[in-house]
Amino acid sequence: MGDKIEVLSGDDEIEEGSFIGASDNFVVWVDDDGDMNTSDLNSVTVRKV
Repeated sequence: MGDKIEVLSGDDEIEEGSFIGASDNFVVWVDDDGDMNTSDLNSVTVRKV
């Protein structure tokens, strides 16, 4: 898996997980429970932890 990331909405943390990829303004990542997620980069901030 990729780098450890934190996904935020405003100042609130949504979840931490591992970066998989990004395409067409979406980030694909796996949370710490192993669930695959996609998040719209227009609505969230992603930072490496």
